[in-house]
Amino acid sequence: MRVLQQSLTECLQKGVKQKTSVKGHLSTYRLCDDVWTFVVKDPQFRMEGTGSS
Repeated sequence: MRVLQQSLTECLQKGVKQKTSVKGHLSTYRLCDDVWTFVVKDPQFRMEGTGSS
């Protein structure tokens, strides 16, 4: 699961050039080593823009 999560994060960082917002229920949040982690239940992603780059 951790590998999948890391892969998804890397893909989003490299591949998404559009403005993206996430809406859902914040289940848990934490700060460890200057990295925020948010666990969101039932997330809804909204992407704006054309994505042409």
